[in-house]
Amino acid sequence: MMPYKEQMLQQKRQELTEREATLTTQTILERYETMKAEGHLASPTSFKTALQTDPYGLVAEFKRKSPGVGVLNAEAVPQVLCPAFAGAGAAAVSMQTNEAFFDSKLAFLRTAYGTIEGHGYNIPVLRNDVIISKRQLLEARLFAASAVQLDADFLSFEEYTELLAYAHSIGLEVVVAIHSAEQLTYAQTEADIVAVVNYNLEDYSADLQKSLDLVTQLPTDKVLLSEGGISTVEDIRRLKAAGYHGVMLGNCLMSQPDPAAALQQLRSAL
Repeated sequence: MMPYKEQMLQQKRQELTEREATLTTQTILERYETMKAEGHLASPTSFKTALQTDPYGLVAEFKRKSPGVGVLNAEAVPQVLCPAFAGAGAAAVSMQTNEAFFDSKLAFLRTAYGTIEGHGYNIPVLRNDVIISKRQLLEARLFAASAVQLDADFLSFEEYTELLAYAHSIGLEVVVAIHSAEQLTYAQTEADIVAVVNYNLEDYSADLQKSLDLVTQLPTDKVLLSEGGISTVEDIRRLKAAGYHGVMLGNCLMSQPDPAAALQQLRSAL
């Protein structure tokens, strides 16, 4: 079987080609410029600040399935779960917008922001996807994301730095995701947050030790996030003690009958 990394990249390139044929990047850019000129762009709260100031730094990820695991929660809807995550004490929400691999949609990004705000909460939303184009950054900004994740496994360093600069120019914060010491150069940039991904994108196995091993090599002036394979109070304590400001909780929440209650239970035990 083709490694997940290649599958995901190939699928995303095909998807973007198809979407460009029906709605061009130029049209999206014009929409962004109009909304900016009219003062209609959202002003979401900072993802970086949320991780710096929240004592727990729990980032709850919305997705309905996951590579290597399969279906997690086919009935979950963002308009219910995202504000529930906020109410349960999430520092932020990560919204997967990769429909093919995570059964979650771009439209859910706007839903997450609107319903969190509508319930009186003020936490940021991260767009998490295979982001390889400026189009996806514009979409994230228009749909009220605070930040986007750029993954070193999907981008050359040149591609990454170009998207990083563009994201900042349109008012997005950037999480750079790295998987190994060989990708440390990606962390030594103007990215707002550095994430260590514990998943191996070849087979989607997870190893928390990756975060623990890499933390001493990460820039000391960065906000740090650990992602993938985190499921217990002890996992969170180890990562926080090692120096991570935040942890992303996905499968361990979304596989539960009540993901928000699972988050609240973890948080209260810390």
